[in-house]
Amino acid sequence: MTDYQFETQLVADPVTFQRAATAKVTVYDIADTSNSAPLALKDLNGLPLPNPLTSTADAFIPPFVASSPLVKLVGGTLTVPAFSPKPLSDQAKAAQDAAAASAASAAQAASYAAGLLAGPLDGGNASTQFTGSFNFDGGNANG
Repeated sequence: MTDYQFETQLVADPVTFQRAATAKVTVYDIADTSNSAPLALKDLNGLPLPNPLTSTADAFIPPFVASSPLVKLVGGTLTVPAFSPKPLSDQAKAAQDAAAASAASAAQAASYAAGLLAGPLDGGNASTQFTGSFNFDGGNANG
């Protein structure tokens, strides 16, 4: 099962905007519409965390690891969606790897093409080498 890391969050009262110290915040999968199955959480070292999380005296919940990339934080009557940056990071890494593979393939093709153009066209018989020039006016070649 893939682990998804979530950053620390500030917890505040949605009406007064005052920090909510020692508030309880329960973490659910975003698809859990009835809020009936709190997710199993871990800290960044892989140790179990209680769910609900309790905010600190400064009103922050700790960073945590969950099994879902998209969760909701539920405290009181407030529900806040949160997402892990891991899927985006994974996609960026895959795109970087694909770009590197494409560049290597293009370099190989260019090297092959350069090799074909460097030698005589008939394997050494200079009489068949092209010695003219191309005039690109409407696609006609003059030699």
